Amino acid sequence: MTIFYKLKNMSLQEKHFSVKTEFLIEGLLPKNLITFYWAEGGNGKSFLSQAIAKHVLHYEKVKRVTYLDLDNPVGVLKDRGINETLVDQYENLDYIQRSRVEMTGFELLLLIEEGATGGSV
Repeated sequence: MTIFYKLKNMSLQEKHFSVKTEFLIEGLLPKNLITFYWAEGGNGKSFLSQAIAKHVLHYEKVKRVTYLDLDNPVGVLKDRGINETLVDQYENLDYIQRSRVEMTGFELLLLIEEGATGGSV
């Protein structure tokens, strides 16, 4: 059996598209999913992500937000006032910044996947 045969059996079919997706922010942020944003620097992903975190926390659409920032140094976060606008405002926010992460990016992704799936991967 070739890899292409196995992959063909994994291909999406019309029946897979009948699943209804719930959104925390309609058309933008699916409920019960880990969401990552990636783009080159300077495209506004930090501002977008911080606005989304603030929105879902303010309107109590979620119980807790874990915000993983592997991009911005603490000095940039301080200059942007993240400590005042997010970190100090919401007790149910865990803002994780790269200097506090004591593992490789790959190890972190495995840990996130395990937590998201309850170890059933």
